[in-house]
Amino acid sequence: MKKYILFFILIFPFILFSQNEKPEPFGGIDEVVKYFKGNWYVTFLSKPERDDSRGGKGTAVAVEVFNGNAIEITNSMKFLQRLYNTKLFIGFDREEMSYFANLVNDVSYGIAVNGIYKPENNQFVLNGFSANYEKDTLKYSLVIDIVRKDKFIVNLYHISPIKSEKILELGYIKE
Repeated sequence: MKKYILFFILIFPFILFSQNEKPEPFGGIDEVVKYFKGNWYVTFLSKPERDDSRGGKGTAVAVEVFNGNAIEITNSMKFLQRLYNTKLFIGFDREEMSYFANLVNDVSYGIAVNGIYKPENNQFVLNGFSANYEKDTLKYSLVIDIVRKDKFIVNLYHISPIKSEKILELGYIKE
């Protein structure tokens, strides 16, 4: 029940004021950068599949970096009465011919992932490891779903041989 209440408080207002047009699949990194660039409202849930999940909301600014080869999304969100900051970099590695993402925040170490863009789903599926290789051997999967021209969702998963768990969900709506 808590999840539904949290959903309506945090996410429902964004749904009311957003567009429903689904964007065309991206043709390359320049189109990816163009899509993400700008100001966004962001909501998030920590460990969304658990009964004790918690969330917050804030804003994000996405700017072009590395001569248009990547986008840097800076999030500033309120969580448990404190400001919580994250940065998400999304780019294209021309040598490996794959997409990459780095996610870092101000309370723990970051992750580095790479993978593919699936045009049929308008989705990035990126896999990798924690930046803290000595202490954390968990694999991570970062899935970015392009829902509409003005909305995307980022899901972060811990992947382990025993159990996989969604640990973070970020929802973005264009300002």
